[in-house]
Amino acid sequence: MADLKRFVATWLRHRWVLCRQVETPVAAVALTRALATWYAAETRGDGPVLERPATDVLSLQGQSVSLSSARDVFRALHFAGGLPIGTTQGSASVATVIGLYGGRMNTQATGQIRLASIEALMPSAARAVDARAVSLALEGLGDDGNPRQTRVTCLARMLEIGAPNFCTPGEYDDPARIFGGNERIAEKGLRDESQYLHSHGIDLAAHEVRVFLRAGDLILIDNLRCASGFIGRPPETAWFECLIGSNAISANDVRAIRTWWGARMGGLRQRIAAAAT
Repeated sequence: MADLKRFVATWLRHRWVLCRQVETPVAAVALTRALATWYAAETRGDGPVLERPATDVLSLQGQSVSLSSARDVFRALHFAGGLPIGTTQGSASVATVIGLYGGRMNTQATGQIRLASIEALMPSAARAVDARAVSLALEGLGDDGNPRQTRVTCLARMLEIGAPNFCTPGEYDDPARIFGGNERIAEKGLRDESQYLHSHGIDLAAHEVRVFLRAGDLILIDNLRCASGFIGRPPETAWFECLIGSNAISANDVRAIRTWWGARMGGLRQRIAAAAT
């Protein structure tokens, strides 16, 4: 019982938790789904809140998650599958919990999972009017306003949309290409991303956590409230990946996600404006 309480407390505080000595990928999927089911039922007041439990298995991958490489690589902070924040017709899909399970590791592997809780990076706005303004920017995405489903994958892209000088198409859409991707050394990619976030009032170094995934480790990530990425040299078989969520959340759910993000970006705007005065 004490271990379970620590597990839950860690998840709620950091929006991710690491489990050791998980024996098989099947057990990893079961744990990921169990957490998603509990989270949907027990944290109804913790927004963004979806109208119904999002516990479908959306994706299972037993491969290297496209990171296999003989050299260091970099993947920007992002949300698996993208977040549906734009105006939408009908239903949309969203992954709520990610499970990454460690497979066979080569001795040259140095890569680490990058994790950043959005609640730590971006406190909510004090003034609702500013939050509403950013939420409207997210809804329209600066384009022609046609009602269609629009997804955002990268954290930097979300900030770009909310910025006063937003223009489309965006520069920061693909986590594998953003800030240099696999074509530049990993540390330069991290430096470029950190500088970009700093220009939006975010101190990445103060809040980012890195985790080396060993064989038998399972890391569970809240895909609505925690951005994840990668840096370093991947193992031969990086992870078995499981995405839990829903293929059909409602327009109200999309609005809840957008409003939650609007409040956080509204808070950033206030902090930047206060620092400039």
